[in-house]
Amino acid sequence: MSDAVTIKIKRRASSGAAGSPSSLKSGELAFNENASDKKLYYGYGDDGNGNATSVISIAGEAIPNNGLANSS
Repeated sequence: MSDAVTIKIKRRASSGAAGSPSSLKSGELAFNENASDKKLYYGYGDDGNGNATSVISIAGEAIPNNGLANSS
């Protein structure tokens, strides 16, 4: 049996600023714990050097889930 793998998501503490991170690696996730944000961000695209070309919000309190698979 193989060992379990731990996945860590970058995070900004609740005392930090609201908003998305300024940059992420391609495919990297980050969560902002700021009370006015509470969103999960994703590094989208690749500039050829492993850096995301944009950072998009994919989940959180203010993200509507209408029409998404398995949404309630």
